[in-house]
Amino acid sequence: MKSLSVNFNDIDKMASYAKALSSEDRIKILKITANSNPTVNELSESLSIPLSTTAMHVKVLEECGLILTRLEPAVRGTKKVCFRNVDDIFIDLNLQQEENKHRCHYINMPIGSYVNCEISGTCGMANENSHIGILDNPQTFYYPDHYTAQIIWFEKGFLEYRFPLDILSFGDLTSFDLSFECCSEAPSYNSYWPSDITVWMNNVELHTWTSPGDFGGRSGKLNPGWWPHSSTQYGLLRSYKIDSSGTYCDETLVSSVTLKDLEVTKSPYLTVRIGIKEDAENSRGINIFGEKFGDHPQSILLGIEYNSKI
Repeated sequence: MKSLSVNFNDIDKMASYAKALSSEDRIKILKITANSNPTVNELSESLSIPLSTTAMHVKVLEECGLILTRLEPAVRGTKKVCFRNVDDIFIDLNLQQEENKHRCHYINMPIGSYVNCEISGTCGMANENSHIGILDNPQTFYYPDHYTAQIIWFEKGFLEYRFPLDILSFGDLTSFDLSFECCSEAPSYNSYWPSDITVWMNNVELHTWTSPGDFGGRSGKLNPGWWPHSSTQYGLLRSYKIDSSGTYCDETLVSSVTLKDLEVTKSPYLTVRIGIKEDAENSRGINIFGEKFGDHPQSILLGIEYNSKI
């Protein structure tokens, strides 16, 4: 025998158990099947109710898994034998307890902590103190101090990051929430400079967003004092959510890609790639902002939502 438990995370199942136990006759059937395996005819006789009514009660109990039935040979044809399938049912009505099991673990990945890149065209990076390396030279992206970058820009290519997933040893994944500040990359800045910026997870393309421009005209709220006023100043915050129903950008469904498509159990980390596709219709580059540049005090922020097992 086995035990069943149900809580507010599965309202349909809770309702099916409640329905099954809402009839005195069905409760009597559970009592009878605790010590014997009666046929439907025998149950009808024991309860002194019509055979059709007994069959209906048996069907309700079987549909929610409280009893099992099996057809066996009889003197004439077959007979349906009933077996108890469950010893205990635990119905947890403690809403707060269930809510507390839902967790979100955040990782704020520095924009310079990429593990792979392909860069071409206009490009560069800087931290809060100075430019890093040589402007418009892709070799700069392999300098050791690229890890300190607080703003990165390039015309074509991508940056790739790896986020550890060890937190999932404590629970079951329900969604990823990804956000970062970005904009197009224009000479100086240009509010009308559309660029198609694409996001991938685990090599699966999630969505391409067209940035309207490269923003300036005022200092970014977090920019250091030495940063030139004639350069890019700030971007827009893009927020993605990927769950079992699809991919959302700023709460709008933009893709049918789900968590299942990402196959997260095959690797100890999640790969996130941000860049400009080779065949992008609007290929005008990207600026990515860290927590000390632009308007938003964050880098590439990943929220891992899960239901805790603890």
